[in-house]
Amino acid sequence: MKILPTLAEVREIASDVNYNVLPVSCEILSDFTTPIEIIKILKNVSTHCYMLESAQANETWGRYTFLGFDPKMEITCVDGEMKIGNLTLNGVAALAPMAGATDRPFRELCCSFGAAYCVTEMVSTRALQYNYKKTQELITLGEKEHPVAIQMFGDDPLIFASAAKRAAAAGPDVIDINMGCPVPKIAGNNCGSALMKKPPLCGDIVRAVKNAVDLPVTVKIRKGWDENSVNAVEVAKYCEDAGVDAICVHGRTRTQMYEPPADWDIIRQVKEAVKVPVIGNGDVKCVQDAVRMMNETGCDMVMIGRGALGNPWIFREINGYFSSGLRIMPPPTLAERIVVIKKHMDALCAAKGEGRGMREARKHVAWYMHGLRGAAEFRRMAGELETLSDLDKLLEKVYIENKDVSFDP
Repeated sequence: MKILPTLAEVREIASDVNYNVLPVSCEILSDFTTPIEIIKILKNVSTHCYMLESAQANETWGRYTFLGFDPKMEITCVDGEMKIGNLTLNGVAALAPMAGATDRPFRELCCSFGAAYCVTEMVSTRALQYNYKKTQELITLGEKEHPVAIQMFGDDPLIFASAAKRAAAAGPDVIDINMGCPVPKIAGNNCGSALMKKPPLCGDIVRAVKNAVDLPVTVKIRKGWDENSVNAVEVAKYCEDAGVDAICVHGRTRTQMYEPPADWDIIRQVKEAVKVPVIGNGDVKCVQDAVRMMNETGCDMVMIGRGALGNPWIFREINGYFSSGLRIMPPPTLAERIVVIKKHMDALCAAKGEGRGMREARKHVAWYMHGLRGAAEFRRMAGELETLSDLDKLLEKVYIENKDVSFDP
């Protein structure tokens, strides 16, 4: 019998503060004890055991059998679909809500690249009550963006309940409650991340919304208000007790805003404290980040915000990694980049008119320029776009100056 790592190796690994969990394995020859006998023994110490065989296809013999119990993370996937509560999702990467960015054209684009689900820009519960035109635009959903959640912010459980009914009438798959927005005009009015100062109120809001609609209800929280009041676990438990269906945790405090780094350990703490699915958020900008977050925190999914701006392919890459045998997909070609930029801006102008659409397109086109030769000049030109014809001229220049550049990893 061979046990690894050795005690000396354990002490060496434990001295590195980056590791707080250490797997220990024992190698046993099956000449003396069969894998089935061992799995029966393991069932005496845990209700969550597993056995993986190395035999493939129609073979009946394998070189190794891997047995274990109490895994750090479990990903359940049936026919390419992941289930969280009663909502069936394809993939493990979702699009986060971002005011001024995640409008319907962008959400539909991200869905076309495999986003498991998308969340709208946040809408005011009070504005929903008064049926404002701008608010109605924010909750107008497209056929190509499901599953989709409508996110609301506010501070009154009764108004939340009334607004949730109006939001549900728009046809979302989920109602999401914003408990994490850090911007002063939201948090300064006792909404968003300010709700985390009052954990019982967070539970009251979730309970009111759950009683008002027949849809899954999720929340998006932060680490806490500041480093002196880190209470994500406490808030998560109040929300779970109130019936929330999933919790998204952004690993930053309100005072930290968006400054790096995000604290992924708080995501792990919430995951270990509640039984509902937990979605990790913060600093996921590539496949490797997503894999590392899921491994380090045990979260059920990742939610991507700024990492998706100018990079809708990130959903295809992350979901492709998990569905293709842990293979990293190649980045988009220059031709695909240009086609997607054009498709995105065409959809934006179709939805909002060319004048307004191109004004909003400027920031998106600038984000798409990241990593290209001549990016600084292209971003300057993007800031001056007025028409789709201007965009065509810019994209032609992008192609000419980058056609000989390799985008292979």
